[in-house]
Amino acid sequence: MLSQIELSLSIAIEAHKNQVDKAGMPYVEHPKRVSAACKTDTQKVAALLHDVLEDTSTTAQDLLAQGVDAHVVEIVQLLTRPQGVSYMNYIKALAKDPDARAIKMADLTDNMNLERLENVTKEDLQRTKKYQKAYRYLESLDEG
Repeated sequence: MLSQIELSLSIAIEAHKNQVDKAGMPYVEHPKRVSAACKTDTQKVAALLHDVLEDTSTTAQDLLAQGVDAHVVEIVQLLTRPQGVSYMNYIKALAKDPDARAIKMADLTDNMNLERLENVTKEDLQRTKKYQKAYRYLESLDEG
């Protein structure tokens, strides 16, 4: 039987198989980096799946049916920005859960790393500013 980490990695690889990131690299490398930056096994598992619901046709029910732990699915749902919700309201909602907050901080850190991009655009810089604001907000909760 697969461990939750192995299962989640397998699901992430399959779900993101035809996707590439802004640098043209296989997208699944992003959730793998985010997972590696997390501390607990629960965070590592949820981090591997953090973009699956938002960026693919996979549903929470699909994850549960494949054997993903229900608590992990709840975290992944918190990390999935609902349509029509502003970015900062989404950040404030997920911030209430310590695991979701830790994963989002790792996600933002990876997303703010512009070194992997060949040409940094104005849009990349604007997006990074948005991410920095969210990171500072989440960091302030960890300090408080």
